This record gives sequence, C-alpha cells and structure tokens, in this order.
Amino acid sequence: MRSFLYLCSLVCLVSYTNAQSLEREVASTAGGYLSNSTFSLEYTMGETVVGEFTNSSVVLNQGFNQGTSSTVGITGLALSLNLKLYPNPASQALNVESDEAVSGSVINVLGQTQMEVSIAAGNSQLDVSGLTPGVYFLTLRDSDNKSYTFKWIKE
Repeated sequence: MRSFLYLCSLVCLVSYTNAQSLEREVASTAGGYLSNSTFSLEYTMGETVVGEFTNSSVVLNQGFNQGTSSTVGITGLALSLNLKLYPNPASQALNVESDEAVSGSVINVLGQTQMEVSIAAGNSQLDVSGLTPGVYFLTLRDSDNKSYTFKWIKE
C-alpha cells in the first residue's frame, strides 16, 4: 500500500511539472503600442480597455493583452483619404471635409442602409435630421475604390 501511494505521488509530481504552460498572447487584426516616460499602453482591436500603466512604484494591467501581442493580417496599411467628420454626436447636420470626392452610404447598427451619399471635395453637409437617434456608420469609397468606415452618433 505504501509503495502504491509513493507511485501515485510520483506520477502526480511528474504530471504537474510537465503540465501545459500557456503564454499570455493575443492574436488580432490590428493594434499598437504607445509609451512615454510615465506609461506604456498596448492595445488590439476588439478590446475595450487594455493596457499596462507603470511608474516607479506601480504596475497596472488591464484586459487580457499581457505579455506579447501578435498582429496578423494587415501589411502596408496606409490611409489615403483625408476626411473630417463633425460634430459627433450630430443632431441636424453632419459636416464632412474631404480632400477628394467620395460616395457611399449611411448604415445603422443593424446593417441597414439608411441613405446614399455623394460628397464633393471640400466642405459638405449631410442632412441627418430624418434619422432616428442612435449609432451609425458612414461608409465611403474613394476614386481607387478603397472603402473607409466612420462611426458617428445621431442625437
């Protein structure tokens, strides 16, 4: 009986030392890392708040993006459209400043197209007074057929 207990203890000890080790790593399609002399921040798309804040006496970790961060699927991403959208939130009109003519649509959170838009280069204004309050996406295509999506809120 004693040898059986010894054997079981040995098996448990060996199993424990050879157990799987999980690295804290996040695979995402986008993200980044920012730091200065007082803090550092790592983030990935899809996480609401993730970061590590440090100073001389405190380290604060938030979220699950600890350890390493692997960004996959995006190479050479360069935004060629210079566009400003304001005010956000908007109630009556949404101002759009663009360096080139674009066209697209306003889409609600259910994915339903609410209106088609055509925006000239320079300053334009979209009448959004007829939309119900909520979250919307302005999806635009430039002359190279690249798609851009901007989130805004209707009050």
